[in-house]
Formats: sequence, C-alpha cells, structure tokens
Amino acid sequence: MPSKPRMSNTQLAKIRRQKVIKANELVQKRTHMLSLQEQKIILFLISQIKPDQKEFEYQEFDIVDFCEICGIDHGNGKNYINLRKAIKNLRDKSMWVIGENSETLLGWISNAKIEKNTGKIEIRFDEEIKPFLLELKTKYTQFDLIYTLGMKSKYSVRLYEILKSYQNINEPIRFGLDRFKESVGVEYTRWQDIKRRAIEPAVKEINKLSDLTVTYETETKGRSIIAVSFSVRIKRSFSEQAETYREIYKTLGHEPLSGQLTFDGGEVT
Repeated sequence: MPSKPRMSNTQLAKIRRQKVIKANELVQKRTHMLSLQEQKIILFLISQIKPDQKEFEYQEFDIVDFCEICGIDHGNGKNYINLRKAIKNLRDKSMWVIGENSETLLGWISNAKIEKNTGKIEIRFDEEIKPFLLELKTKYTQFDLIYTLGMKSKYSVRLYEILKSYQNINEPIRFGLDRFKESVGVEYTRWQDIKRRAIEPAVKEINKLSDLTVTYETETKGRSIIAVSFSVRIKRSFSEQAETYREIYKTLGHEPLSGQLTFDGGEVT
C-alpha cells in the first residue's frame, strides 16, 4: 500500500470534533453489542453524516486516516486485517431495537468495499436503520466523536453513550443488574467481575476522557447486588475541560492545539 501524507493537526481536530447523533431508541433500547473497534467504526461513520442528509450515501475513508483519527498506530501491518474483520462483523451482525409496541431487527451496514492498493474503504449504512440516524428532530443523543476515540474498553464507549442520552435527567439513572448487563453488553455473571472488568474501567475512562463526570452506587437485596445507579454531571468549568482535552490528546498521541480544545469554545494554553 503506497504511503500517504499524514493529516495536519488542524484537520485531525476538525474531524474528531464532528457530532455523533443517534435516535435515543438506538442508544437506549438496542440489545446487540459491538466490539470496541466495531463501535468506533460506526461512530466515525455516523459523525460523517451531513445534518440535512435524507438518504444514505456510500461513505469513503482511508485506512491510514481512520487510524490517525483514532490514535491507532497506522504502521501496524495488522490494521488492514483487523479493519476488514470488523467491517465483515458489522455486515453480519444484527440487533433488536425495542419499541413500545414492537421489536425491530436491524442491521448496521449493507455494503462495503476495500481497495487493496489504495487502502480506501467504502461503506453504506443499511436502509432499515435510516429512521434512527437521519433527519432527527427530537429524542436523539448527540456528542462529539472525540470523547470516545481515546477509550480502550468497549464498555466505556457503550456506557458513555447511554449515560449521555440521560444527561439532562437530574436524578440517578438506575439499571437493574440484568438490564445493565444486557444494555452495556457485559458477559460476566459474578458481581466482582462486572465491577472490576466493566463498571470501574468504564467509569474511569468516561471521567478522564469525556465531557461527563460519573459516579455510581449499588442497590442490594440481602447479600446480592440487584441494581446499579449512575449519577451524571456535565463538565462545565474551564479547568475541567482543559484537563480532559489534555488527557484525550495524550491518549491519542497528539499534542492539543490552542484554540480548538474546549467544549464551549475556550482555548487551552
């Protein structure tokens, strides 16, 4: 594959700050989980959707550019193989979205093509998912792509978008333990494993790398944990925002640029 020039920091910052917008149903009520890489591919593709877009188009991106955006070492020869596998999995996977009166089985993508000589990838979302991604006016979740790019746990990305969808609720967000496991895609059964391998790493990454600060408490019945509740606060102070962006860019392997880094348009110096 021929080498290509790296994107400038300004180009990277612009792409990473693009919005991911999903219908709340797709965030809160889907039942099929994705791997970390699969989630990042989908979030990247969603961030490329134009605000006024009415139909799905083929989206084209470059493997090297995608790795650069996500902070992945693009010199690793396995990236092509791993991306190819992840895209195939996305094509093969389906999910149930649970509505009030029905359950809808959906796929993520309908077609994909990789050009071996150039590293270009073309992907098109499945038509059936259009009501959950296009022309959303109400009941949607929105966040900057960058808040998920540095995360290393699949549970962090999934829990972040769920909690983001409830961020305006001024009370703890309670999940029965079974519902939590299903929603976040936790495979473990013992509470200590759920806590150590899923919840604590996810909360740590969300607090460090996103625009949210999260705490959690458990609810017991007898000696068993039956529910977990999350309290969510949006980071609003300049110092919190600046520190978060420094951590994000440290994780992604690039130094932040002054004037491009805070949630509200302020600058990090």
